[in-house]
Amino acid sequence: MPKRNVILITIDSLRRDFLGCYGYAKNISPVIDRLAANGVLFENAWANGPNTPNAFKSIMMGKYPLEEPGYGVFKKDDYLPCIFKKDGYHTIGIVAGNPLVSRYYGYDKGFDVFVDFMDEWESSACAENRLAKVAATPRRIGKKIAYHIGTGFYVFLMTKLYNLLQRKYGRQAWMRRYSHHKALDKMESLLHSSSRAIRQNKAFLWLHFMDVHHPYSKPEDMSHGLCQSLHDLINFQDKSKCIPEKRISTEIITKIKKMYEQSISDIDSGVERLLSMLDRHQLLKDSSVFILSDHGDLLGEHKQLGHRRLLLSELLRIPAIVYEEDISSKDNIFSDPISQRDIYKLILASRDKPVSQVISAADIFKKDEIFSEMYCDEFGRMYMDGHKHEANLFRLDETAGRLNSVISGDSKLSFNQSKGEYTFSDILDNVTEPPPKDRPSYKEMVELLGRHMDAEQQARGISKRRSELCTAIGSVIHKLRVRLENQEKDVAGNPKLI
Repeated sequence: MPKRNVILITIDSLRRDFLGCYGYAKNISPVIDRLAANGVLFENAWANGPNTPNAFKSIMMGKYPLEEPGYGVFKKDDYLPCIFKKDGYHTIGIVAGNPLVSRYYGYDKGFDVFVDFMDEWESSACAENRLAKVAATPRRIGKKIAYHIGTGFYVFLMTKLYNLLQRKYGRQAWMRRYSHHKALDKMESLLHSSSRAIRQNKAFLWLHFMDVHHPYSKPEDMSHGLCQSLHDLINFQDKSKCIPEKRISTEIITKIKKMYEQSISDIDSGVERLLSMLDRHQLLKDSSVFILSDHGDLLGEHKQLGHRRLLLSELLRIPAIVYEEDISSKDNIFSDPISQRDIYKLILASRDKPVSQVISAADIFKKDEIFSEMYCDEFGRMYMDGHKHEANLFRLDETAGRLNSVISGDSKLSFNQSKGEYTFSDILDNVTEPPPKDRPSYKEMVELLGRHMDAEQQARGISKRRSELCTAIGSVIHKLRVRLENQEKDVAGNPKLI
C-alpha cells in the first residue's frame, strides 16, 4: 500500500471548550470547526501532562512524562521524525519560537529541515529586555499591590505606564511570542524548495504554533498596555502563589477571556492559510492532518490563571481532530477516552491507512483509564539567555517531586508524591468525600495508580542505567580514538599529544 502524507499541527495552550466543534457558543474557530465536521473528532481526548515539556513526551515519543528522567528527546528510536525519516519520508519541522521544544532539547533530531527561530528569539529577547528594565521596578511594586490591594488598581496603574512607554519608545515593553505568520512564511518557502523530495518520498510535517499561549493576542478595542498588564497577572501566578480569588474581578477575567478568544481566532485564520498552502502543493490528497494541543490554560477557574504545575481538567482535556479528504464517513465522532500516547500510535498508523479506518477497527485505543503526570520540582529558569542553559531539565531524577493522576469512568484520583496526599474527585475536579458507591472505589483507583507508578519507577531505573552505560562506552571510544590519533601523529614524526 502506498504511503500517505502526515501533517501534525500542535497549538500550544488551546482549550477544547473554546472551540465551536466542542460546544463553544461564539463563532471564533470556523475553520477548525469545519475540519472537525468533515473529519474525525475525538470527544474525550486527554493530555498525559499539563504543560509543554511533559505533554510532548507523549505526543512525539509515545511515552508517559515520568517514564524516564528529565525532558527532551533522549532516544531516536521512538521519536516520530526519526521513525518517519527511517521509513523514507521527507521530514520538515517548524516550531514558532518555543525553547522547550527546540533544538536545545533535541527536537531537531530526524528532520531534514528544522526551524525553531531560536537565534531570532534570543536576539529579540535581549533587545526587548532593555526596555523591560524600565518597567521592572514599578512592576515589582505593582505585584504587591495586586496581592494586597487588588488587581483592579494594578491593571489601572500598569496600563497607564505601559501605554506611556509605548508612546515614548515606539514599541511594547514586553516581548510578544512569534505568530503563525512567520512560521507559515517559512513553511511556504520550504515546500517550494522541497517539492521534488516530497513527491518522491511523501512528507511528514510538524508545525507548532504559539498564538494561543500567553501573552494572548490584542483585541482591537483593547490597548497594548491593558493587554500587557493583564498578562502580568498570569505571570504572577505562574511564578508564585495564586492571587486570592477576591482579588480577580469578573471584569478582569472577562477581558482575559476576550484576549484568549482573539488568540484562537488568529490561529484559526492561520490554519486556513496552511490548508490552502498544502492544497496548492498537493499535500492534502492521501494525507492525514492532525490538529491538537499539548495542554489547555486556566482562565480564572480554581482561582488560577495560565498553566501552572497542576493536574486540572481545564489543562488536561484537549481538542484532537484529524482531517482527511478521503474520509469514509461524515459521522466520525470518537467518544471513547484517548490520550496523547494513543494519538502518537494513530500518527504512526496513518502512514498506511486513513485514521477513520484505523479507529473503526482498533480496540487497542479503547481504554478504561487515562494517566496524567508531571515533574513538579523543576528548578532554575525554563528559558534560555543567549545560548546558555540556565536549567538542565534533562537531569530531573528521583529527587524531583511528582504529581500523578488517573481517570477511570467519571472519577479522578490525584497523588502528590512530595506530600504523600491523595485527592479523589470527579473529572471536573469537584472533590468527592466520601466516594459515591456507583463510581470506581477509592481503593481500586489507589491500587491502579500505584501499579502504574511502580512500573514507571522501574522504567526510569532501566533508562538511567542504560544512559550511564552509553556514557561510559562513549568515554572509552573517545579515549581509544584520541590514542589512535596520537599514534598516527607520532608515526608521522609530529609531536606526540598528551
